[in-house]
Amino acid sequence: MDAHLPATDHLAASARLRALAERVAGPEAARVSVGEMVDTLGDTGLGLTLLLLMLPVFITIPGLPVGIFFGFLVALLGVQIARGADRLHLPAGIRARTLAAGQVRHVLLAALPWLERAERWLRGGRLAGLTSAPARRLLGLVLVVQGLALAVPLPFGNHPPALAVVAIGLGLMERDGAAIALGLVLSVLGVAWNLLLIFASAELLAWAAGWLGW
Repeated sequence: MDAHLPATDHLAASARLRALAERVAGPEAARVSVGEMVDTLGDTGLGLTLLLLMLPVFITIPGLPVGIFFGFLVALLGVQIARGADRLHLPAGIRARTLAAGQVRHVLLAALPWLERAERWLRGGRLAGLTSAPARRLLGLVLVVQGLALAVPLPFGNHPPALAVVAIGLGLMERDGAAIALGLVLSVLGVAWNLLLIFASAELLAWAAGWLGW
């Protein structure tokens, strides 16, 4: 898609995603760049950007190395949050990368019912300390760890850290510290799960090597 997508300020997260889905609708061959989608989120996009980056983990975009690509972006955003950034700043090469508009629209529309349910649970102002500026910087470091965990090519390893990122993203969007606290718990569980998978894989390989006499 050639034209930049206009920003849609002062909208709920679900409304923003719906607006983005409508704007990427077009011819079957149309494509939308990563930079256009990030720009559409505007200056309130930190939490929503995290959510948008995690959608392909749960609703696959064919042909895209989801864990490595989006895990890298989450880690990059985590570094920027730790340094006090209020939006995701992407290298030109990543901004220019394009996805099929139809696939993006499918992912966004499939996620909307789940996001609308989550919004009914979110309450701004809970556990306010977890949404303060110092806490956000520490959350950036947590996001770096989760992004790296996502980038590790482990079977069944993507979903636990992705859930943690989604919870943190929702908490940042609504300034809901309870959602962030849930994300932190899921972060610990996600890292533990991936370490367990790595240990189990190493044990399985060692057993297989011994059985084959290597």
